Amino acid sequence: MPAIPRPRTSGALLTGATVTETTQLKVSDAALLIRSGHRIAEIDPYLARQHGWSPTSPMTESLALALLLAQNDPGEVAEQAEDYGLRVVVAQTRAVRTDDDQTIYESETALD
Repeated sequence: MPAIPRPRTSGALLTGATVTETTQLKVSDAALLIRSGHRIAEIDPYLARQHGWSPTSPMTESLALALLLAQNDPGEVAEQAEDYGLRVVVAQTRAVRTDDDQTIYESETALD
């Protein structure tokens, strides 16, 4: 779906905006995702422990993704999703005026 710009209130001065980017991911290779989590836990066990990992606990897909996001910028994780056993299925961008919460821009791209 192409970007759908939403018009501003006519005559209103834009003083600020909040831009939110949302990426929906699907697990395409659980074993690869878990290996990615284990690699992070080996490299940075302190970070891994902060997110609930211990050497005696199993690495889950959820924990592995949490470690990926804690170690990397979410945009980088999305860009390199296939390297982690993930697939981007939807990417959304929304801009909202900070003074009145009016949506001034919205786009959604389905990739799956």
